[in-house]
Amino acid sequence: GEVRLAQDHDIGRKVAVKRLLDEGNPHAVARFIDEVRTVGSLEHPNIVRVLDFTYVNEQPYLAMEYVRGRNLHQLIQRARERGERLAPRYALHILAEALRGIDHAHRARNEEGQPLGIIHRDVSPGNILLGFFGEVKVTDFGIATAIGARSLTGPRSIRGKARYAAPEVIRGEPATARSDLYAAGV
Repeated sequence: GEVRLAQDHDIGRKVAVKRLLDEGNPHAVARFIDEVRTVGSLEHPNIVRVLDFTYVNEQPYLAMEYVRGRNLHQLIQRARERGERLAPRYALHILAEALRGIDHAHRARNEEGQPLGIIHRDVSPGNILLGFFGEVKVTDFGIATAIGARSLTGPRSIRGKARYAAPEVIRGEPATARSDLYAAGV
């Protein structure tokens, strides 16, 4: 997909709008709709909120909360360019806040109290947003799994970034909540 900054003229705020680049691919569309359902069911201060989902000219669009800031990957790169490291107190704060969001996703339940079984599967610095006002938010549930979601990945396929993949995922086993925790630790 592609994410662009947009303006919601009705209420005068900026939003992030995600659209598919491969809208002709039925698997990509199904995965996109699963992402909308997954992240749309989550309400937590450390997870980017879904604001709206619509079709324009038969192409699906997802409007999400815009987090004014940078992602963790950009922050790490900037520190590296300066010959510095991220201060441990900042790194620990960011990690703790991101883990709060990830934990919420793992523990999420539907209205009947049944577990949703959400596994992010792509926890990485690029998917942790850092707002200029101190907020930390997990984003991009595009390859997340959840109970009831369609399986669009082959049994030995690895989704996400291999650098952050847990050993069991590398072995071809299904991702679990522990896999997300491993990725966050890396």
